[in-house]
Amino acid sequence: MRQLALLCCAALFACKGSGSSLPTDAASANAQAAAQVAQSGVECEPEAPPAAVAACTGKDAGATCTVNKGDDTFTGTCVKTPSGVVACAPAPHPEPPEAEVVACNGLTPPAPCSFPDDGKTITGTCKSFASGVVACVPDPPPAPPPVAACQTLTLGAACSFPDDGTTVSGNCEPLGEKNVLICHPVSPFIKACQGLSAGASCTVTEEDHTFTGSCTTLPDKGVLACLPPHEIPPPVQACNGKGAGDACSFTVGDKTVSGMCRAFEEHLLACVPPEAEPEPTPEPEVTACNGLSKDATCSFLDDGKPRSGVCHQIPGGPLVCLPPPPQPPQEVVDACVNHAAGATCSFVWKGFTVTGACRTEPDGTTLVCAPLCAE
Repeated sequence: MRQLALLCCAALFACKGSGSSLPTDAASANAQAAAQVAQSGVECEPEAPPAAVAACTGKDAGATCTVNKGDDTFTGTCVKTPSGVVACAPAPHPEPPEAEVVACNGLTPPAPCSFPDDGKTITGTCKSFASGVVACVPDPPPAPPPVAACQTLTLGAACSFPDDGTTVSGNCEPLGEKNVLICHPVSPFIKACQGLSAGASCTVTEEDHTFTGSCTTLPDKGVLACLPPHEIPPPVQACNGKGAGDACSFTVGDKTVSGMCRAFEEHLLACVPPEAEPEPTPEPEVTACNGLSKDATCSFLDDGKPRSGVCHQIPGGPLVCLPPPPQPPQEVVDACVNHAAGATCSFVWKGFTVTGACRTEPDGTTLVCAPLCAE
């Protein structure tokens, strides 16, 4: 878990500690301010890339420019950077739709708001954009009723949710890779083993079919279910009624395999040969983004508690569900009031003046003063 946290930090937040000690000079004040701003998702202001400087050679600030570097091409505007160099900068984030701006007339962020859209009423929260416009940003969609029913509950807890005028009752069970709990109706296979232990004989009647089987711990749910003998994998069947560490054996074809009962997925026991090792369990922050795309909302369980966030792409790695970054310090926000993106700005940080450039947060809603990167 710690390795994953360090990887995420390095990729997204620059991982520089802001420090609680007082800076000893302007350079250390700049470094501390840059580290603090990075926690909100805005990196320090680097020197302009050579390609961006070359695109504005012989041009004045405000002129149109185009940067070509390999497969990366964009058209922007020449701006004067805080270091005094004229370089080509991409166009700023587009302005929000008029309906979203009107919805926040007379309101102060983060006030609740709403606006009409295609015959529907969209609710959201007023936020300030980099251009100074205040607009209504739609709230994320609510969780489906079966998921919402288990958001404050734990694995196996009783739950219920409305469905077409009726109430469906069940138990909270993992959905997919155990990153979300969902209220699942109790099946007859699970009911048949309620009050029994692993390995006990059980009987299931479903419609006009009845069979006798054995209570087995489901590998992906952590509960007992009545399964026919032919549906229980031999390594699992070999440990029914036994505990972790007990000797076991099973037969595959004409070969008998001996081993030891080991725990998988916290609840499942399976017979593992001495030389075999269990597959590592993926981190819940990674499995929470399985099947999702970059910037999609996500959630997972952390020590039994639900956590929500956004899927971020780790360079060279997987999508990871990370909580929203903290808000930037008020000093860096105030420094860009009535400024445009890319404009030079400055603010006082622990007694020292720090210079930078006005940049937007990743979601494009707040303009902050990003300090110049230390040389």
